[in-house]
Amino acid sequence: MSHGDIICIGNPTWEGDYAKSTVQLLSELARDYRILYVDYQFTLKDIGTTLLGKQSVPVSRMLGLSRRLRALPLKNCSMVYVLTPPPIIPVNWIRNDETYHKAQSMNAKIILSSIRSAMKKMEIKDPIVINAFNPSLGVHLAGKLDESLLVYYCYDNISAAGWLGRHGADSEKNFVQKADCIITSSNELKNRFKEHHSKTFVVKNGVDFSLMEKGFSPVQKKEQQIIGYVGSIDERLDYDLLDHVIGSMKEYRFRFIGRSTKEKFVDRLKKHDNVELLGAHPVTSLPAFLKEMDVCIIPFAKNEFNRSIYPLKVNEYLAAGKPVVMTDFAELPEFCGVVHTATTQEEFAELIALAVASDSDEHRMLRRDFAQYHSWTYRAKEFAAVIGSVPRKQRIGDE
Repeated sequence: MSHGDIICIGNPTWEGDYAKSTVQLLSELARDYRILYVDYQFTLKDIGTTLLGKQSVPVSRMLGLSRRLRALPLKNCSMVYVLTPPPIIPVNWIRNDETYHKAQSMNAKIILSSIRSAMKKMEIKDPIVINAFNPSLGVHLAGKLDESLLVYYCYDNISAAGWLGRHGADSEKNFVQKADCIITSSNELKNRFKEHHSKTFVVKNGVDFSLMEKGFSPVQKKEQQIIGYVGSIDERLDYDLLDHVIGSMKEYRFRFIGRSTKEKFVDRLKKHDNVELLGAHPVTSLPAFLKEMDVCIIPFAKNEFNRSIYPLKVNEYLAAGKPVVMTDFAELPEFCGVVHTATTQEEFAELIALAVASDSDEHRMLRRDFAQYHSWTYRAKEFAAVIGSVPRKQRIGDE
């Protein structure tokens, strides 16, 4: 029996070739709730670039030429409804605050009409509304979906997220005052909000354990060990550190699996002869890559944005039993003694060598067992417990 309806105003697309915490959580919550996911809001500009062959967005669904509302089956035998909204006005280029918010208000009306149409078809009443890191729209939609509970799910430091432009932090500040509770993915994020909102909670990222444990393999002796990274090649990485480590460890092969956001980042890595850049792959193919890796790395830069991150990949690596070497980019005390944490470039290289030399089948099984208790199934139960603990809005006619 369903515990009710959840409408999620998403930031990421539901589908894609990388793991997303919002998608993982909602997939698990779909066991007990009926989920309507409002997919990433593409713009008129995205239609133009798609027609020019520069990107690919679902133009037919956006324009209503095919069904905007889809029922997608999940591997856990539940289902999620995904709504592709109409195209909206691109706004991130707008510098003036008043003009920006006026444009976003117009966008919100477009999105609202589409959501209400889907709610009518699905006969949704008094839903729980989760805004997933999308406060610039959320501030204009708050209170307009007859929600019984409004939740802000925050998984990044918006004030340090360059791609959200200069208006993200102000929008978030206004939106959290309208939210009934805030759920963050790290202690650092929780600490940012708890002084401004009495109902602030943390539900950390998890892992699709049943998938990632397929990457488990016994320790193997090889002529050349593979040091692997799974994730986006973007501004989060410390490229000076990588230059030092890769350049000083020619005996190892460094393999990167993931999309790249800018050519300059790829160029920094391509100059090394012992680097393989294998590009983006579906999440379901990652275990095969993990199985071949001897050590997995998280070479994140130490900065304001990364300080708030609880990385998805750490539990993915551990579920495959792999030794993990990472920088001290964030406070992650729960991994003390489970992963190797470096404070300098030199120590990062030393810890990779140590991880290779000291690894064993027993250590790999212990890491896998550790990750099992950080699965998305557990995280979804924590998330559901939080939203179940927050009082719902009472409406006229409610008993």
